[in-house]
Amino acid sequence: MTATAEEALVSPSLQSVPLAGARGPFRVALAGIDGAGKTSVAADVQARFAAAGEPISVHGIYAGRKTLERWAGRFGTTAQRVFGHGGLTAVENGVRAAMALGAYWRTRNSSGLVLFDRSLYCQLARDASR
Repeated sequence: MTATAEEALVSPSLQSVPLAGARGPFRVALAGIDGAGKTSVAADVQARFAAAGEPISVHGIYAGRKTLERWAGRFGTTAQRVFGHGGLTAVENGVRAAMALGAYWRTRNSSGLVLFDRSLYCQLARDASR
């Protein structure tokens, strides 16, 4: 049986994770295909932690496809036409890897929960779903 996002957020297993006093950050990455609800879950978790006074930071690990499409659209084309399928995937992987490394670096001395909205696996899931 698969739990809903709401059930996962209130499950005893999540509530029993001892974050207070933990050494360094407790990192969690949300992975899934587009539209799976990663950003919604991240916002909900952030609100719940903030309401409870628990330290949390949320970082988006995006591939930049919307930005690439917007830039290409200025020239009357698409990102896929500019880069080709393989090239666009490579650019997206590079952007996402850079964002992930930056987020990991910025949170290296954090405490509490560090939540990554998306991960490098999201690109693999997106490609596998096509």
